Order: sequence, then C-alpha cells, then structure tokens
Amino acid sequence: MNHDLYVFYLCIIVGRVRGKESLRIQEPVVAGPRLGRAAGPRGPYIFSNYEMKLNSGYISDTLQTQLLFNNQQTNISKSEIILIVDENCLNAFRDYVFARFTRDDARQRFNYFRKYYYIVFNPIRIKELTPGQARHFLRGLAAYRDFCRLYGIPFNVNISELRKLAPKSNVVKVLEYEESDDIINQALKELSKLPEEGIWKVLGLTAFFTGLRTTEIVFMIRKWEQLRKVLLNDVVIIELGYNRKSKKAWINMMPRQLYELINTLDRSKVGTYAFRDMLYKRGFRPSIMRKAHLAILSEKLMQHEIDLLQGRISSITVKHYTKHLREIAQKYIECFRKHLYLLNKF
Repeated sequence: MNHDLYVFYLCIIVGRVRGKESLRIQEPVVAGPRLGRAAGPRGPYIFSNYEMKLNSGYISDTLQTQLLFNNQQTNISKSEIILIVDENCLNAFRDYVFARFTRDDARQRFNYFRKYYYIVFNPIRIKELTPGQARHFLRGLAAYRDFCRLYGIPFNVNISELRKLAPKSNVVKVLEYEESDDIINQALKELSKLPEEGIWKVLGLTAFFTGLRTTEIVFMIRKWEQLRKVLLNDVVIIELGYNRKSKKAWINMMPRQLYELINTLDRSKVGTYAFRDMLYKRGFRPSIMRKAHLAILSEKLMQHEIDLLQGRISSITVKHYTKHLREIAQKYIECFRKHLYLLNKF
C-alpha cells in the first residue's frame, strides 16, 4: 500500500505488583488513517504513544503522553497533559460539532481534526500540510478546544503558536477584481445561468441585491415572517440579527420589488443546501454576488457603511449607524437603480 500505516504501542497500567503499580506493554495495534481503530479501552488508563512507519522502518517518540489519565494512580497533573483523544472523546466530539455547526462545517472540522491531531505532539509537522489542510485542521482543533473546555477535559495546545507555523498561500490576488465593471458583469453572467423564474432565481437575486452570505440568505428566507422590517420608500430595511462567531449580519437592505417577490415565494421549499445545488447543477457561484454588491455600493457608500450591510461589524458598532439608516438607504437605492430591471421581469 502507498499509504503510511502507524503502529501505536500502548503502555497500560494493569494492576499492582508487590504493592506497587506496574506497566506492561501490549501487542502493537495497527491503525489505519482513522484513530478509532487505535483507541484504547475505557477507564483510568494512561497511554504512552510511540509511532512507527512500517514502510520506512523507524520508530520515533511523539514526545508527549496521550489519552486518559487517573490522578490517583499517576503523578501526572492536568497541566502536563497536552491533548486527550480516544474513541469516546471522538464520539462525543462528533456529536458536539454537529450540534454547534452546520453539517458540512461540522463534518470538515471533525474529519480534519481526527486525521491530523498527531501534529500537536510534533508541531513542526504542520509544515507537511497544504495551506488549505492546515487551515481546516486548525479550525477543527479550535472546535476541539471548546469541546474540552465544556466537558472539563485537559487541553494545553497553544493554537496561536501553532497557527504561526502553518503554511500560508503565497498567491496574492490583488488584481483579480481590479475593475469593478468586470466583477459586476461576471455577476450578471452568473445570474443568467439560473432559470428565468422559480426559487433559484429569487435566491440568486437576493444574493445580488443584499450581498449576504449563503447561510445568511437561507436564514433570512426561513425566518422571513419573524424578522422585523421597515419600509422606506423604495427600500426595505430588514433586521436580521444573525450572529455566528465572525459572521454577524445585523441588518440589510433590499429593493421593495425583491421584498414583494420574497413575500410570494414558497419559502418552505428553500432548503439548507439550496446554494450548493445551484452550484453543482447550474454552476452558479454566489461568492461573485457578494463581490459585485461591494463594487456597486462603493460608488456612493463608505467602506464602514458597506461593512454594516455585509455583516462585518460588531453589534456595538451597529448602534452608531441606526440614526443614519435613512441616508444609507437613499444611497443604496441610487447605486442599484440601474440594476432594478432584473426585478421587473417578474
């Protein structure tokens, strides 16, 4: 096989000999790419972990003890434990991430953590990953840190220092969207990929006129009747209150025609993965809509006003803009006026 296999020697506390605790090395457990096959039994056991690559024939310490411990049986304190991972922890962690994050995000965080958790015992090995793999692993590790804090499990990994070692992309995309007209034309081409009517078209237009992220659009459509709305002439201001870590979409604006279009939409048919289906089946890229939204509004709105509508500021900062919403709404509709023909087709 081309894939590396790992052997874990598990040193297990098994009992007392002549009044003292003794250690006995079990037979090696061959582990595949998933940790579950190498996980130890339940109970107050402490494991010293050794790694061996079968195809290159060497054994190297992973530098730290791992897995469950018992203070009464050992002299190891919680501060000396770097990371605890076993089958029971992974099963509980899986439930935790799926309860906290969306399904795709949870699956990604869990799988990358399970696959690359060994890096915390030899941090320099994060250099072996691609920038994307390192980023996903660190997100999974951060989720595992929160999980450990919730359940009182020792976790002493310095994620900030590990992040400094992570490989980063050297590609600087400064000129990718240099001309605002180009990105707006790209967005219009993306909209032309969708059917002339129906749920997908409405979702595409919503992305174009609001600049929201796909998760925020689905949230808004599903909670449509519960959200507070203010009508100001040709503009509708919507209080979203979407707060998910760094994603904070508090308010947004849209033309009145789009508001009326969403009112007539069968919102029960808007699924969580609607935009993913639009990408796979029609090649529609919603990320272009967000960039076009920024380019269109940059004609009259200041950057902090665009950040307000695109969900990049804190709840405290939002309070400072509430008295200027009428002025922002007027500038918003002036920016989008030449694109309202897209809504007149309905």
